[in-house]
Amino acid sequence: KTAYEIRLSLVGSEMCIRDRYERALQLRPDDAGMHNNLANVLTELGDLPGAVSRYEKALALAPDFVDPRRNLALLLLHLGRPNAAEPHLEFLVRRFPSDPAIAQALQETRAALGR
Repeated sequence: KTAYEIRLSLVGSEMCIRDRYERALQLRPDDAGMHNNLANVLTELGDLPGAVSRYEKALALAPDFVDPRRNLALLLLHLGRPNAAEPHLEFLVRRFPSDPAIAQALQETRAALGR
């Protein structure tokens, strides 16, 4: 297979996975983990606004759930929204004060914001 054919195959698989998560969420709409996983798939598919929405939904359901908070912060930074990412990074630094990657991301975010 060519690289293009392999990528088409992967996208098809990701779309199938997306559809399965969406069906599962119809049965369990309050499952924060599934919202986070669906957001990860949407990110891979390039649906970044959809991914942001699903990460936010996961956090609305489970505010202390670290995975969607980290994923959302990094996605917001990628989207050029450091103001929106900063509170999530602050939460993560409080939760994991010895994690240098999180501390660095917060420091870079604050520098980008002129703080």
